[in-house]
Amino acid sequence: MQAEVIETLQADPHASYLLCGRNGAGKSLMGWCLLRQAVCESRRVVGINLALLLDQYRALERPLREEEELPPRPKVLASDLDGSRNWFLLLQEFDKPRPTEYASERLFELVDMAFNFEHQLVITSNMDADELDTHWSTSSPRYGRSIMSRLRETCVQVNLF
Repeated sequence: MQAEVIETLQADPHASYLLCGRNGAGKSLMGWCLLRQAVCESRRVVGINLALLLDQYRALERPLREEEELPPRPKVLASDLDGSRNWFLLLQEFDKPRPTEYASERLFELVDMAFNFEHQLVITSNMDADELDTHWSTSSPRYGRSIMSRLRETCVQVNLF
C-alpha cells in the first residue's frame, strides 16, 4: 500500500492529508517528507506531536509564580494562521492527547484557522476518521464534530491499516 500512497503524495504534495494506520506503516515518514518539500519551497512549517503542542498552550494559561519566567511561545498559535503566508502544519499522533474540553477547543481553533485560510494540514493517527470523531467528541461533541467535519472536507484520507 505504501507505493500507491507515495504516488498519491507525489502527484499532489500541496494537498492536505489525514494519514491513518497502524504503527510502523510509514505515516510519519510520509508526513516529514511532505514537510521537507514545504521547507524547500520556503514555506512556513511546523511539525509537532499534538500532545506537545497542547501542553505548550496549557503552559501559557497556567498562572506564574513570582520567580517563574514566561513559558516559551508555542510552535504555532491559531492567530498565526491569519492568511498572511501559506503554512504547512504536520500534527503527529493526532489520536494521543486526552480529549478534554480545553484541548478540543484549542485544537478546533487551530484546525478552523487552517481550514478558513486554506493552509496545508498533514495529520498522522493510529485511528481512522470515524474513530477520531468519537475520540475528540468524548468531552465536547460540539468541538469534536466541528474538528472532524473540517478535516473531512479539507484532507485526503489515506488509510494504511
